[in-house]
Amino acid sequence: MQRNPAPSDLQNNLKSQTPLNRRMRQKTAPAEPGTRRRATKPQYYRIKEEQERKKKRTVFGYRVLLVLVIYAVLMPVSLLLFRLWLPRHTSPETRNYTYIVMSGKSVVSRRSYPWSTVRSENVYYLDMTGIADLCGMTTTGDAESLKYTVRASGESVRFTVGQSLAYVNGIPERMESDCEVKNGRLYVPMDFVNRCFSGISAELDSEKNRITVTRETDDETGDEVTVSFAFKKAEAISAIDFDSLDHDIKQQILLREEANKPGNEGNDGGDQQ
Repeated sequence: MQRNPAPSDLQNNLKSQTPLNRRMRQKTAPAEPGTRRRATKPQYYRIKEEQERKKKRTVFGYRVLLVLVIYAVLMPVSLLLFRLWLPRHTSPETRNYTYIVMSGKSVVSRRSYPWSTVRSENVYYLDMTGIADLCGMTTTGDAESLKYTVRASGESVRFTVGQSLAYVNGIPERMESDCEVKNGRLYVPMDFVNRCFSGISAELDSEKNRITVTRETDDETGDEVTVSFAFKKAEAISAIDFDSLDHDIKQQILLREEANKPGNEGNDGGDQQ
């Protein structure tokens, strides 16, 4: 015989069926296995995707770093090779020459000149105006003829613009090529300066496109050497004092003068016969 529930039990069950109690039981109830797997599977894929993205970012960063390292190494090497290659594959007309003026071991000036200024038909030129200023020479003449004089010694050299003939202390000397005026300055062949000037030397470095003009100095004192020229003026010989000569020389001179007198030449010839 089935027993009917007591009125108190029914009352308690009814109280427990309130909406709040039902929601509480749903929250505290354990989830079924299938439901748990469905909840954790999307989270697993999200974590995996995040790891893949992080890995890709790391690989990309290493690749960028590798490219920068290669660039930093190859760029200086490429520039060096290009600098070595360029002078050999460019025409001389496109090159500039470094023109250095020195006093002893001290650099007085350093300029850059275009190829056409310091070279013409395989002849290298020097700035004679600059050399005169370096050596303290005085400049006289006009636009067609210029004369440079050394103040200390009075020696001089004169050039005629457009001609290859120069006058060194009044003595004509032929240069390799004509002297030229460029930008208001006189340029003369380098070979002429090295051959005829003393105290000034010029050196050409064709590989580095560099010309160095040096005013020489004394090794002991360090003072600048006075500039001079290879050719000197002929000096007049002073008259010889007849009384200061030896007796034998005097007799020979007197006999020769006597023999050269008119009328004595025939007598000498007869005596010899």
